[in-house]
Amino acid sequence: MEFTIFTLLISIFWVSLFAALIPVLRRRMSFLKYFSIYPLILLVVFCILRLFLPVEWPFTRIINSRKILPPIQTFLREPFLQTDVISITPSFILLGIWGIGICITALRRLCIYYRFQQFLNRQPDSHNPQIEEILCEINPHNPLRNAKIIIHPSIKSPAVLNYIHPILLLPDMSFSKEELLGILMHESAHYKYGHLIVKYITECICIFFWWNPFFKKLSAEMEHLLEMHSDKYVCRNLDKKQQKVYLSCIVRILENLRKGTYSSPSGCSLVAYEDDEKLKQRFQMILSGAFNSKKKWDFLIVPTLILLFLLSYLVVLQPYSEPSQEDVDSGQLVTSEYFFVKTDSGYALYDPKHHYITTIAKPEGELLNLKIYEKLEDAP
Repeated sequence: MEFTIFTLLISIFWVSLFAALIPVLRRRMSFLKYFSIYPLILLVVFCILRLFLPVEWPFTRIINSRKILPPIQTFLREPFLQTDVISITPSFILLGIWGIGICITALRRLCIYYRFQQFLNRQPDSHNPQIEEILCEINPHNPLRNAKIIIHPSIKSPAVLNYIHPILLLPDMSFSKEELLGILMHESAHYKYGHLIVKYITECICIFFWWNPFFKKLSAEMEHLLEMHSDKYVCRNLDKKQQKVYLSCIVRILENLRKGTYSSPSGCSLVAYEDDEKLKQRFQMILSGAFNSKKKWDFLIVPTLILLFLLSYLVVLQPYSEPSQEDVDSGQLVTSEYFFVKTDSGYALYDPKHHYITTIAKPEGELLNLKIYEKLEDAP
């Protein structure tokens, strides 16, 4: 495996493509009906893997750019200011801006999390026998049974946060038992399927690539996919009448978003946004029973996505540069594709396309493995 700045750029390109593909597929209910939501979550996983593995594999084909990339590489390496201590180049400046942006974005998020955590620390545990009873009804071994329950009028939407020591948030509203069943089932699904961990990882990626607009969409799309995934769990465990109660509860929470003060920045909520298009899709999914079908087509779409992921490693663009005298002296040119031609002053070194590289007095070391021709015309 090899890693260069250009493999990283190719990786960012493919991840941006995956991130752009997610909302395109997500908007089509026909896709969700036949392929479910898991392929879209798989695309998010591929985004994460592609970012953490921006490398060249043995099957990767390297395409050398002779006209476009070499001038760019030269410009990025050309120092504006050079001293014995530091060399300031365009690449150094760009990396500095990137790093400063990461720090600023991370500090802003941490400040929001800290203020919200301070608010939570001031709230007592609202022991509610009805909530504990419903959580047990959903699953006798439900981990949220031991969660700290906070009920407060400033909370905008029901949410769950903190994977190790979970906290269950509820707005100070009057809910019927049927409404609480849908709410708690939704939040239990978030916790059960590890949505909190997925959200944390997505947030970290968005912070790291703060300058890329596709990653901002990735965060919003990921949150919506997690909500729909929990809706799917709720739909499969409630009858039609209970599903309508669940939908009316979402409408009530939507109205409460405008009244409340705090939304959970680090948790998974029942309603996290007022996006009409996404809310309409959630309602359409539940009312049409799009995820209740037992027909599975994952055996078609999943291999296709895996193939697309592998194809993203197939080609890498790299700047081409002629080997220098230092490369020759260090014995770096050991591939059999290079060859020598005898001259009056020594041996002329050529590449496979018969481009002249340099002249040396005599091949030594590993360079003795290269072929030697009397004339250039004799070379294949």
